[in-house]
Amino acid sequence: MSNPKIKRPPAGPLSVTGMYVPWRLATAKPGESVRWECVDGRWVSISLAQGGKTIVCSSEGQRQSVDDYEGALKLAKSWRI
Repeated sequence: MSNPKIKRPPAGPLSVTGMYVPWRLATAKPGESVRWECVDGRWVSISLAQGGKTIVCSSEGQRQSVDDYEGALKLAKSWRI
């Protein structure tokens, strides 16, 4: 018996555990260090800037400079929701 109020996630990539994963690592574009893409077309990327800073950008127009790479990873993770 299934509950009609509970929607199944759209078809998409599965993790090694078989669970639905809407975000995945993607090939970085020129100038990017790392890039994640969502099955709905959104993306988040990290680029290296001069002076050891990093820039986190998103398809939604967000752009923020972060002092270190660890902080950039944390910020990028918070944007991938």
